Amino acid sequence: MEIKEIFSAQPYSVFELFIEPGLGLYVPNYQRPYSWDKEKIERLLDDVAAGLEQLLVTDDSIKFLGSIITLKDNDQSTIQPQFKEHLPPSVVHIIDGQQRLSTLLVLATVLHESISTRLAKVKPTSSASAWLKSRAEILMAELEEIFSLDMRTGELRYYPRMIRAYVDGWSRHSSQAQYKSPIASLLFQYGSHSRANTNLKAKFDTKMVLKDMGPAHENDANHLLALREHMFKHLRTLLKNNDDTRIVGVDEVVKSQHMQIALFQSEMDDSTTAGVITEKVDAELLSLMAYAAYFMKRVTVTRVTAKREQYGFDMFEALNTTGEPLTVLETFKPKVILAEKVNEWPQSVSKSYFEEIESYIGQKSGSVERQKRTSKLVIPFALAQQGQKLGTRVSEQRRFLHQSYEETPEIGAKREYLALLSSVSQIHGRYWTDGKVQWRYSTADSGHADLGLAFLSTANHEIVIPLLSRYHAAVRFAEDKEEAEHALALAIKACAGFFALYRAASIGTNNIDSVWREVMGSSTFSLKNSSITDVPDISELQTILQSKLEALGVLARHSWISQASHVPTYSASKPLTRFLLLAASNNAVCDAAAPGLLRKAKNGVHEVFNKSAWMSNHFKTIEHVYPQKADGTTWASGLSENRLVDCIGNLTLLPGELNSSLSNKPWSAKRVMYKALSAETKEEAASILEAVALNEAEKQSLTAIAAQGNTFLPMLKSVGAVDIDWTPDFVQLRSENLLSLAHDSIASWVGLEVEE
Repeated sequence: MEIKEIFSAQPYSVFELFIEPGLGLYVPNYQRPYSWDKEKIERLLDDVAAGLEQLLVTDDSIKFLGSIITLKDNDQSTIQPQFKEHLPPSVVHIIDGQQRLSTLLVLATVLHESISTRLAKVKPTSSASAWLKSRAEILMAELEEIFSLDMRTGELRYYPRMIRAYVDGWSRHSSQAQYKSPIASLLFQYGSHSRANTNLKAKFDTKMVLKDMGPAHENDANHLLALREHMFKHLRTLLKNNDDTRIVGVDEVVKSQHMQIALFQSEMDDSTTAGVITEKVDAELLSLMAYAAYFMKRVTVTRVTAKREQYGFDMFEALNTTGEPLTVLETFKPKVILAEKVNEWPQSVSKSYFEEIESYIGQKSGSVERQKRTSKLVIPFALAQQGQKLGTRVSEQRRFLHQSYEETPEIGAKREYLALLSSVSQIHGRYWTDGKVQWRYSTADSGHADLGLAFLSTANHEIVIPLLSRYHAAVRFAEDKEEAEHALALAIKACAGFFALYRAASIGTNNIDSVWREVMGSSTFSLKNSSITDVPDISELQTILQSKLEALGVLARHSWISQASHVPTYSASKPLTRFLLLAASNNAVCDAAAPGLLRKAKNGVHEVFNKSAWMSNHFKTIEHVYPQKADGTTWASGLSENRLVDCIGNLTLLPGELNSSLSNKPWSAKRVMYKALSAETKEEAASILEAVALNEAEKQSLTAIAAQGNTFLPMLKSVGAVDIDWTPDFVQLRSENLLSLAHDSIASWVGLEVEE
């Protein structure tokens, strides 16, 4: 295959670009509404004026507006709605550049109206005025060729040059033709006005643009008309300016023969030149004519024509430097609309799913944020739908969506496809992005599911979203909602429990993401191989996760405790550390036989393994008993080893304000403070502080810290009960104790039996 078979690139003047025989510009549905602002409009008009002025000194003055990318629609099958026998002979899809093309078309109507308004006042009583009128009429005819397409026959033989998909439809018959988008309506209505306005005296009524336009397009139409009016205003400013940015004056046009040839293809003869000067013809008209001629003949673009849509988007990503790139979902949406059929789309379930997806993406967000959210949506969806690992390249993501959707055969399956995509967006938007959103279902496992989601989200363990989205999507279609909701809760617990057990026993991530990809790549977990309600039983998921723990050598409780006790949990993952400490402390009390350790108690004694505790300020930060930056002279030797400093046996949880106050205190002071902060009354706390042998400065410091923590903190009670030095051996012993309790709280989440 030769490169020229993939795309071609050709430079055009504005006039050449639009007057290609039978050219109709088709804006796909994924393209955004017209969004240029006044600043961009002024910059374009100023650039044209500057280029025109440069023509006074150089024959080769041009202004380049960049590249546009189009797709030639040879079979015209994707144009909707369509009346095939009425379509323009050469329809091209605008992949990139519709904002610039729309602006050029609107400017053509503005220049046409500006020239015609002034021309109405010119009486052809001399050679000069006759020349002016003749040239103005030629320019107006050329401008009309830009914004209107003459189909030669039919009731409505003149088409607007550009229309938008699904909103507009070209036809020679008034009963079929519809031009309801702002750009198509403007071009059609102004074109109709200009052809009827033979005496040039009638003013164009912009209200005609809004005629029959639904509320969905009214704001966009008003924006377009406001910017069109600003074009008139700025042109008037340029005509009157005497500073650096202006439209050349009549004297300059008359005196520059090469400008006359460049713009009007011939020189003025002597009598015309003299007449223009002596008769003082409309100077603004001649200046506008020069401006319009330069706009059509010397403003240039490069049109890149792709033979396939995918090539067009690839080129767009490579060439785009100024525009806002379209997200892959915006380019995917037209395929979904076509599958549902255009006339049935507004009432379709696919539309409701797409609205949920777009709500997460945030249509009013900035371009960077939209692209980021889209990528965060499509990558996990590929794993959920196909079991496929997808990269971050936009072209790869676009190709995946288009191909996998097309390969989904029936409309019912296509709707399930979108339902799953919507579920991924809901998990991101409702449960992941905002940690304050509560678990929405009411099942026996709601509390732990709520905690599991908060833990996974805080740990940013997004790799589980594909799996969770399968169970989430199943809820929407399930006949037995309660059963499906319960399965989703158990799936969340399984994911959170496995993540905690696997990471706690690993140095580093140990390639945990590949475990989840392997799960989703199996024959039963991705949607591709099943229906949306056909999700694996939780026992199947738990069995797979247990096999991964066995492969790591930590399936047995004692093996996990032994391995996890040597892992610096804090440096591995702070959310994991908090999760394990809450799991270990849940319904646990001080072990009177082993001061500093905990033992299991009755349910309800100390309920902290829940979402409420996770969000509570009481357990917000992780406290190192032996400080990270300790004064080694006041602590037992050997504690400074990194593994010991960050292992779970050297850690507890504190409110944020207390953590900073306690951080670097010696063990003697910390032990007292832990006792005081875990005292049940103020009097008991004060008594503890009075009983210790401290100098006045130390006592004042600890009293101030105790006053900060005017809340009962029972998690500190066991640490405060330690009546020996804080040594490496004790830290190891405490690690094993906490991990044994944590394992007992978590084991059932992955289907393991809890040892008594």
